Amino acid sequence: MEVKHSLTLKHLLLTIILLINLTAFATPLSPVATEKVVLKRGTPVTLRLLQDVNSVNIEENNLIELEVALDVVVNTQAVIATGAYAEGFVAEVKKKRLLGRGASLEIRASSAQAVDGQRVILIGQPLVKKADRKKRRFALSLLWIGLGLVFGGGIGAIAAAIGSNSIGGWMVVLFIGLFPLLGGILSSGREAELPLGTRLSATVAEEIVIDVNFKSKAK
Repeated sequence: MEVKHSLTLKHLLLTIILLINLTAFATPLSPVATEKVVLKRGTPVTLRLLQDVNSVNIEENNLIELEVALDVVVNTQAVIATGAYAEGFVAEVKKKRLLGRGASLEIRASSAQAVDGQRVILIGQPLVKKADRKKRRFALSLLWIGLGLVFGGGIGAIAAAIGSNSIGGWMVVLFIGLFPLLGGILSSGREAELPLGTRLSATVAEEIVIDVNFKSKAK
């Protein structure tokens, strides 16, 4: 019995010693520490449109959906990731008008989402799009042709009347001139459009502290 008891004590001591050695050599697991980075005011941010923007169906102050086009990096850490959700707005829109005057629009970025889910306020640089001016030039050409014919026909008719000559031919010229004149006046310009994927630029509006280890699930 004493022999068995002695062996049991030895096994117990060996087990305790083994556990102590394993504990001594084990590397303790440290909790994941938060790493906070300061995103400074004026840091550039590049974004792109997530939708087509057309002057025909937008109004001033409409929300425009964007996404971040390039990582914003501070000290090798991405604080705003590529593909992060961002927003902008329509700063100005002018609809197409008479005399071939085309539409124009201006949009700006307003915010982007950081890697920790915070909303980073942006100062958006204006992205301006103006419609093609070809229709404007065409309308002006019609206008000047019409004015020339109307003016010439009118002067000719007056001169013919003073000289007691027939004014019929001059009146025809005047009448014909009304068509290009009215065509130039009533001609409307083209729409302005920015296609999906168009890039725009902005800068960070105010300094903000970002936790780069935080995994945001929010949009």
